[in-house]
Amino acid sequence: MARAGGVALPEHDFAAMVLQFAERVGPVFSSTAQDLERGKPTEINALNGLVVRRGAVSAVEAIEGTTEAIRRGTALSGPGAVVVKGVARSHDYRFDIPAIGPTTVDAMAEGGVTALAVEAGRVLLVDREDLVRRADAAGIAVVGIDEP
Repeated sequence: MARAGGVALPEHDFAAMVLQFAERVGPVFSSTAQDLERGKPTEINALNGLVVRRGAVSAVEAIEGTTEAIRRGTALSGPGAVVVKGVARSHDYRFDIPAIGPTTVDAMAEGGVTALAVEAGRVLLVDREDLVRRADAAGIAVVGIDEP
């Protein structure tokens, strides 16, 4: 990916370096993996939006909402980011309805987002026809992800 983006890398065997490091450190499990193994709630339950570019997360949606998270994330990542909008399985729709609308797509276009992936059947698409029209005009691919 780095070479495709024009980034020169030194000629090292990075895979061998990572494997050597992993062998020295031994088994390591993230706190999230440990919590999941114990059946405890994790920070994953609070997430419902991300801005990602080349595999690096530049924003996680918080109290500011989807549109502002996109503005913050694209300001950090620059053009070419992807927005992912999903919903935690334990989400309580009585208090918050995860949604994407035309204004959200406008913020994506302003930030140079190239794709939007939404969790099908769990994220509300407000004014769907206008949303799709604006996404098409901005060259933003909209994809529904339907996985359990």
